[in-house]
Amino acid sequence: MNRLTTKEMVRAFEEQKDPIQLYKDMDLFINSFTIPIKEFLNEMNNQKPETKERWTIISLLWIKKLATFYENSFYDLRNEESCKVAYQIKNTYTGTFPDKQAYEFENTFVEVMAKNHRTLQQNFSRLVYQWLEIIEQGEEYFKNLKVSYYLPYI
Repeated sequence: MNRLTTKEMVRAFEEQKDPIQLYKDMDLFINSFTIPIKEFLNEMNNQKPETKERWTIISLLWIKKLATFYENSFYDLRNEESCKVAYQIKNTYTGTFPDKQAYEFENTFVEVMAKNHRTLQQNFSRLVYQWLEIIEQGEEYFKNLKVSYYLPYI
């Protein structure tokens, strides 16, 4: 299996009908020391509203998942900062988190991603948290977040 290009990876969030395959594609995409984060986020930001909404829902479900990891001390040094930031966001976010039952595809993707290697969880979290920085400028419910999204490389 080949790693998707940045454009292909972003397009997969619109086109892919199988959340497990989407996870596999993302796993290969983030399994690199040089993840094209800015390119991914710029490309995502230029997508149709439905695609950006799917990515935002995945991002919010990811935050809920990692916050639960933090609450239950289910992390180690490789993903501790990701879980800690998720916990902070969860406790300061004034909007409504998506109901995972209403978003089966997105939730399945998140559940499988959450079983991934913790270093790759950290890489995926970089995409999620930097996406929040982009949308907080346009989305009212993110404007009040005062959390640093910097995640160390380990």
